Amino acid sequence: MEKSTKKWFIGCGIGCGIIVVILLILLALGFFFVKDMVYKFEETGELMDSLKTLYGEIEDYTPSSNGRIPYERMEAFLYVRESLTPFRDRLYHSISLLDSVRNQESGEEVRRPGQIFRAFKAGFGLIPGIGDFYTHRSQSLLEVEMGLGEYIYIYILSYYSMLEKLPGDGPGFQLLQGDKEWSFDEWDRDDNFEERNLKVSERINQLILFMLKNLLPQLDSPSSNPGEDEWRGAFLAEIQALEGDFRRIPWQDGLPFVIEASFRPFLTRLENTYSPLTNILELAQD
Repeated sequence: MEKSTKKWFIGCGIGCGIIVVILLILLALGFFFVKDMVYKFEETGELMDSLKTLYGEIEDYTPSSNGRIPYERMEAFLYVRESLTPFRDRLYHSISLLDSVRNQESGEEVRRPGQIFRAFKAGFGLIPGIGDFYTHRSQSLLEVEMGLGEYIYIYILSYYSMLEKLPGDGPGFQLLQGDKEWSFDEWDRDDNFEERNLKVSERINQLILFMLKNLLPQLDSPSSNPGEDEWRGAFLAEIQALEGDFRRIPWQDGLPFVIEASFRPFLTRLENTYSPLTNILELAQD
């Protein structure tokens, strides 16, 4: 009896010791994970500050006065988009897993352990994945000498105005929370997609309106070029239309030929670099 008790205590001690060791390892891993994540976001913030110092705020960007987006600037934009592919794919995978678990019928029995583990793993890696996405985007923008304002201007016009993607594209759960004018707080249900679409449309409207108004000083006097005069009229009419409808997508009635022609050679590459689930991350500023 004494020997059995002794063996039991030894066994319990070994078992408890293993559990303690595992917990300590998990705590240590968690500490280094959080420390590494904080470092990554500090790096992301520094890179965004560098972009702002060089090119100003997003709203400071001024488009070309003739409306054309130069070929080399489209190449620069697509270089950034294509360099983001592995980071975007990783985020897409994580968000898809979380979205699939969330979308299961509420009356369903407990989900399979493997599925829960994959969803937990996806959720655990989502935040650092977002940090990696923004860090690499900023690094690529610095590499091609493109500010965030120019990047977002081309993104909005190419994907929303030209390709008619939905501004509200994203997962069926809250992913970001920004300032209260476009907060994602209550966008955690499918029937709120239309509300999200409208909220993001408002944000797009504000950004493009700022950018187009930056051009006004250049359009005060008429040009000797008839083509530029025609563009000036279309440009001023679009500003008026955006001011009259704060949920209007820029050029939603059809892009002017000069802008559309800028996108035509790149349509396939633009389609290949669009991700509905990660779209909602693109307009975040801080």
